[in-house]
Amino acid sequence: MDRTKVTGMMNLTNLIKIYGFVFVTDSPKTPEATEELLKAIGPIRNTHYGGFYDFVPDLAKADTAYTNQALAAHTDTTYFTDPVGLQAFHLLSHTPPPNKTEEEGASLGGQSLLVDGFHACAIMKQKHPAEYELLRKVRIPWHASGNPDVAITPDRAYPVVEGPPHRVHRIRWNNDDRGCVPMHAPVDEWYDAARKWDEILRHPSNFLTTGASSMAEALSRANVESVAVTSIETIFILAGSYPTSPETRL
Repeated sequence: MDRTKVTGMMNLTNLIKIYGFVFVTDSPKTPEATEELLKAIGPIRNTHYGGFYDFVPDLAKADTAYTNQALAAHTDTTYFTDPVGLQAFHLLSHTPPPNKTEEEGASLGGQSLLVDGFHACAIMKQKHPAEYELLRKVRIPWHASGNPDVAITPDRAYPVVEGPPHRVHRIRWNNDDRGCVPMHAPVDEWYDAARKWDEILRHPSNFLTTGASSMAEALSRANVESVAVTSIETIFILAGSYPTSPETRL
């Protein structure tokens, strides 16, 4: 890697470290170029989705990512004992509906929603300290299921917020992959806490929405909850992977 590329990679990984996410503009619109960039960041983590993959909303897998429905803010792979730390997306193609112009279609999908999970925890702890403690202490089962060849759960149940009382180590939050609250836990109180947590994530002052464009996007799952948002009216091709977070060249 020449000096220019080394400097660029240093800036990219430093921005991820500081802000939790970064945008790479003017990327070639090919899976090959995207994969090359991601391998330069760090080793790509192989999962049941594969290593590097590109897909369309065709329900090839029974997963909300393979639909064109808008998804709420969440963290990926809550069902892994060691969830992924980074995720990258590159919107390779975004086709508007037949009755819309390119300009009109640009607002109909392909957006990404970014939420600072650490900031959300700080708000939750300040406004609802008792409920925050429930999210920190009550262990919840998580799972990936729905496909005949996939049934994944972590080594044990984990809380939504992992870490000691005054420090957030990790956030696990995906209501689509969440199991039932254990009966020995304060069930009603936990759901009330989850409702308040969800309200914080959905508040307009707590999220950033980016528009659809040809853009490679690397996201730190350690402190940012994100989701690719698409429209039921659009057709898109999305490339993605999970660069291995601990070995990333920070």
